[in-house]
Amino acid sequence: MFRPEPLDIVLIVLVALLLFGANRLPESARAIGQAMREFRKALTDKEESKPAQATPKVSAKTASTTTEPAAPALVNPDKNPETQKTDSLKS
Repeated sequence: MFRPEPLDIVLIVLVALLLFGANRLPESARAIGQAMREFRKALTDKEESKPAQATPKVSAKTASTTTEPAAPALVNPDKNPETQKTDSLKS
């Protein structure tokens, strides 16, 4: 992995001074530091907020095997009940 030597760090600081200027460099450094702190805090909060939740196991005895009733077929008042049952089975 790349490890910056002291000369590399000095060169980076000089380039930053040229880009941002002497007045804005401390503000930029503060903003970067604050962003890094918030990022680290968010990471640690996320790890701490994970509760150890056990997933409930569903046994065969407690599992519901009932199904919802089928939607009723359209009722035609001109037909008798037996014909309505056979018509609803056809559709």
